[in-house]
Amino acid sequence: MNTEKLITIAKQYPVAVLCGILSVIMLVLLYLRGSVLDDTDRAYQEALTKVERIDTNEKNAIGLEEDVEGMTALVESINARLLKEEGKADHFRYFLALAEASDVDLSDPVFRGMYVAGEKNTPILTKELSQVEYDLRVQGEYSKVLDFIYRLRTGRKFMRIDLLRLRPDPVMPAGVVTTLTVRALAETPPKEKKS
Repeated sequence: MNTEKLITIAKQYPVAVLCGILSVIMLVLLYLRGSVLDDTDRAYQEALTKVERIDTNEKNAIGLEEDVEGMTALVESINARLLKEEGKADHFRYFLALAEASDVDLSDPVFRGMYVAGEKNTPILTKELSQVEYDLRVQGEYSKVLDFIYRLRTGRKFMRIDLLRLRPDPVMPAGVVTTLTVRALAETPPKEKKS
């Protein structure tokens, strides 16, 4: 086909030629714009996902500040119930206060050791909190000694009785002599920094 025939066909069918040219232009534009539309759609989906995540986080955050305050108060309460490594005099006062409240005689508590959490060959199962071990010797009426043991177990400090021995008191007919080995949860001392 030569140029004159093409011009003649264009003059005879101008609408068809125009539609054909527009179709080719539209196909080229559609091809070129297709990748842009995919990128735009992907960016829209990512933005929509972020909005949904933010909306979910906002809904879940309702009351979060009060929950954090409650947890902080709970942690402070637990920390107040732990023994401090350097406070052995406070430990003795605590045991003596329990003995006075139960009306029993308490011999000097014997500090057996501090078991630090995380150290190798430590005979404790706690991973975060250390333990302090004491030997106690209590004398008094049987019911009062039981009251002391009850107060020891349910007191404001976290205590566990590892060993308990009861024997009759040779001096007091209705009395008993009790030896106890107790362990209490304690704050883990800070690790020494190596220089």
